[in-house]
Amino acid sequence: MKTFSGISWIHLTSFIGESPFEAQEFLLSHLGKSVRVSVDPGEIYVKKGLEKILPLIKRSHILFVTEREVRLLTDRDLSAGARQLIKIGPSVLVCKKGKQGSHVFTQQENFEVPAPQVEVVDNTGAGDVYNAGFLAGVFLGKSLEESALFATKIAAKSVTGYSRERYPKKEDLENFYGKI
Repeated sequence: MKTFSGISWIHLTSFIGESPFEAQEFLLSHLGKSVRVSVDPGEIYVKKGLEKILPLIKRSHILFVTEREVRLLTDRDLSAGARQLIKIGPSVLVCKKGKQGSHVFTQQENFEVPAPQVEVVDNTGAGDVYNAGFLAGVFLGKSLEESALFATKIAAKSVTGYSRERYPKKEDLENFYGKI
């Protein structure tokens, strides 16, 4: 069997149907332990139940969820549910809260990042933009707070236009962090 080499990080998100989920489980079982994993299960996977998606959560380093998804998975409020999920696997749990910004949890800390108030034109893809922005900050070695602030700002920007017309560009990254 071929193994995956040269991979240091992988991000997984949900797909409709059982075969993509099974493919992701297979992939995770064949990745080396040094490969970091981020997961955004979305409601599609969350509705499968905690027991079913446990392999993804256990293997995740960063787990991206919404407050509703935390409640569906744990039957607890955000704070208690986040603590429960962090005990299962992820080092970082990021709760995306839309117009309210985001809330980041680790074993040691938790903090909120408010969202800038913008006129929402189309929120399609805003969660994925947030994930990409947060991971960009992490990959650049920025703090979790800086990563969450950047992610929140670009997700807010992305909803001010239709489809991808306001998606972030390299300039957004450089304007926030400086030349890369």
